[in-house]
Amino acid sequence: GNMINKQCCSFGNTQYINPAAFKLVNVPQASGRTIRRGNINSSPVRAPGLWNLDFSLGKSFGLTERKKLEVKADMLNALNHTTYADFATNLSGITFGKATQTGPARVIQLQMRIVF
Repeated sequence: GNMINKQCCSFGNTQYINPAAFKLVNVPQASGRTIRRGNINSSPVRAPGLWNLDFSLGKSFGLTERKKLEVKADMLNALNHTTYADFATNLSGITFGKATQTGPARVIQLQMRIVF
């Protein structure tokens, strides 16, 4: 089918918010009056939901009656899912609505210790 608004999807994969949907209201210099904001809160723009999966696996092996070997592996962001950290929410900025940072990639930690 044909897209009604082709511009909505032409920003690239880091553009989360369509900047054309927002407009700064200019205060006329001559009147000097302040413009009432209405009942919207101070930060109406929100980032998308976040999900992450961490995984940990451990095993303890008996070496002797008093000694044991413990082995552990941790994976942070186990599926290596991209998470966008912050979106630019300043309406007057050129990066408004873009993802400017990403969260960390997968981290694997291995641990081994002898307990006696």
